Amino acid sequence: MKRLLITLGAVASFITPVAAADIAARTYTKAPAMVVDPAYNWTGFYVGANAGGAWGTFDPTTTVSQPVGGYFITTDQGQIAAAGVQRIKASGFTGGFEAGYNVQSGN
Repeated sequence: MKRLLITLGAVASFITPVAAADIAARTYTKAPAMVVDPAYNWTGFYVGANAGGAWGTFDPTTTVSQPVGGYFITTDQGQIAAAGVQRIKASGFTGGFEAGYNVQSGN
């Protein structure tokens, strides 16, 4: 036990703060005040517009896959064939306008 205490005492004597004579003591000054950007405020009027369009071409065809007299009546076959060959050219436009006023309260 004596040996342990002597060893701990010897180790503790070597653990001392290091002080150098050639280094000037530090003087701590306050850091400059931090510049904070002002929070953005969303309050205010707004206006906007939107527009869009679509177009396309389709060539649908209709055929009679059932034998005549099965599902369809014999006289319907010619009408179905005439109506089944089409050319569709679809196009469209959409647009809009919006306006309003936002109010921000707090963060």
